[in-house]
Amino acid sequence: SSQDFLDLGGNFSLGRFDVLLRSRYNVAENTFVENRIDLKYASQCWDVTLGYVHWTETYEYSLLFSLKGIGTIVKL
Repeated sequence: SSQDFLDLGGNFSLGRFDVLLRSRYNVAENTFVENRIDLKYASQCWDVTLGYVHWTETYEYSLLFSLKGIGTIVKL
């Protein structure tokens, strides 16, 4: 079977904050399969991202800490 999806997303900045939005829509079933919102705060040498994803029947929260130049140290 074939499935067609519409994938929309974008981001905008407010000073040190970035807001990232993404949505995936299943055209065949006429329903949203994923809606994502990420809020990122960027400092000079680190950043932190709080995320929320809502799928059709479940959801997820995430917290991500990153050290610039070193990498990610914790993802919850």
